[in-house]
Amino acid sequence: MIRRARPLAGIAAVVAILTGLAALVVTLGAFAFAWPYFTDMRADYLFAKEAEEPVSAEEGPVIGAFLATSPALFVVLGLGSAALHAAAAHTPAASARELWLRARARLGPVVAVHLVRGLAVAAGAVLSLLACAGAAYAYAAIAGGDQPLRGGGPFDRLNSTAMMVAPAVLALRIGFALAPAAAALDGLAPLAALRRSWSLVWGRRIWAVGGVVLAATAGFAALFLLLRRLANPLEGPVDAAVLAHLSPNTYVGYVAGQLTPYAVAVLVAALVVTPPAQAALTALYRRPRPLPGQPGRP
Repeated sequence: MIRRARPLAGIAAVVAILTGLAALVVTLGAFAFAWPYFTDMRADYLFAKEAEEPVSAEEGPVIGAFLATSPALFVVLGLGSAALHAAAAHTPAASARELWLRARARLGPVVAVHLVRGLAVAAGAVLSLLACAGAAYAYAAIAGGDQPLRGGGPFDRLNSTAMMVAPAVLALRIGFALAPAAAALDGLAPLAALRRSWSLVWGRRIWAVGGVVLAATAGFAALFLLLRRLANPLEGPVDAAVLAHLSPNTYVGYVAGQLTPYAVAVLVAALVVTPPAQAALTALYRRPRPLPGQPGRP
C-alpha cells in the first residue's frame, strides 16, 4: 500500500514546491503593488516621530492592494490542486513519471472543472447572501428595528454572515466533489463533469462523499491551525531578514513576517490532506453504478 502511494506522494511534493514558488512570486507582486502605500506609511511614521505626535498608520490601502492581487493567488492554488487531483485519479502507477504522464493528458479538463466549479460555488455564495439580505430586510420592514446592514443587524458580525452563506456553499461543494475525477477519468467537459458529480453524489453517495469532504475540511483546518502556531517563530527571522536585505521599511518587514506562518501552514496542510482526500473521492467515483432496478449500495 505504501509502495503504491509513493508516486502520488512524490508528485504531491513537487506540486507543493512549485505552487509555493509561484505563490511567492504572486506575493512579491502584491508587495510591489503596495509599495507606494508602504512608503507613505513609513514617511508618516517618521514625520509623527519627529514631531512627537501620535502615530496612526492607515492600513486600508495596503490591504486593498493585497486583496486586488488575491485572484492570482487563488489561480495558482487552483492549478496546484488540479494537478494533484489529476494525479490522484490515475493512481496507482509504477512510478511518479508514469503517473504524471498519464495525468498530464487530462490536466486541461481538470483545470477547467476547477475553474467552473469555483465560479459556481462563488455564484451560489453570492446568491445565498443576497437571499439572506432580502429576508433580513423583509423581517426588519415587518417587525421594525435596526437596519440589517448597519450596526446591530445580522450582517454586522462576520460569523453571522458566514453562517448565512455556509449551507449553499457546502451543498454545492459536496455536490461537485466528484467532478475532477469525472474529468480526469472520463474526459468530460466541465459542465458535464459537474452534472455527473451532482447526480452521483445526491443520488446514492451523499453520505460517503459528504463524509470525505467534511473529514478533509476538518483535517485541513486542524492541521492549518497547528502548523500556523508551530510556524509563528518564523515571524521574527523573516522580519529581520527583510529589514537587513530588502528594505529598511519596518512595515514591509512586519507584513512579511506575519504572512510567513500562514503561507507555510497552507502549503503543508494542503500537501498532507489533498492527495488522500482526492484518492478517496476517485475511488467513490469509480464505484460501479447499479443498473436500473437493482438496489445498489448507498
